[in-house]
Amino acid sequence: MDRAHQKNSSGKRILIAEDHKMMREGLRALLEEKLGYECVDEADDGYAAVNKAKEFKPDFVIMDIGLPNLNGIEATRQIKARQPEIEVVVLSMHATRNYILQVLQAGASAYLLKDSCLEDLAAALTAVGKGGMYLSPALSTAAALKNEAAGVSERNIADGQRCKSRLGNLMRAPRFERQAQPITRHVGNHARR
Repeated sequence: MDRAHQKNSSGKRILIAEDHKMMREGLRALLEEKLGYECVDEADDGYAAVNKAKEFKPDFVIMDIGLPNLNGIEATRQIKARQPEIEVVVLSMHATRNYILQVLQAGASAYLLKDSCLEDLAAALTAVGKGGMYLSPALSTAAALKNEAAGVSERNIADGQRCKSRLGNLMRAPRFERQAQPITRHVGNHARR
């Protein structure tokens, strides 16, 4: 493990809900090998995500929006209705206001673009693990969105921003020698191994 990625020693468990096999496998490898999380299972559609969340009771679900049969937004809504203690982190290629609002209103605690770097995913998991919220740094409308999404407090936004700021300070330290790469590049690198 390179020094740019610190292992999570909290024993937190993750369910990955993503319809693309290579993305699921790559995320699993990154989460387990680079960040030290335990991936309890994978789901390739929304119904499987809801059922596996009930069965495995993970701490986090990493959710794609574009899942077949039951989309990630509705799967998030169902998971949060049945198991509000589970934190949902959405990974999406969509940067539109409509998707972000729907995801937050469904109960997700984080929204990351798929071209985010691995450090952003680590920061999101840390923030939501502490009861906060996280939005991709590329999403500049965080303040406006938080006011529109029901149930999202200013404190949660502040906690997520503080976490992001601390991670940014750590990333500027000399010990970080690698450039931040999009999650999709990390996934592709692991899939080629």
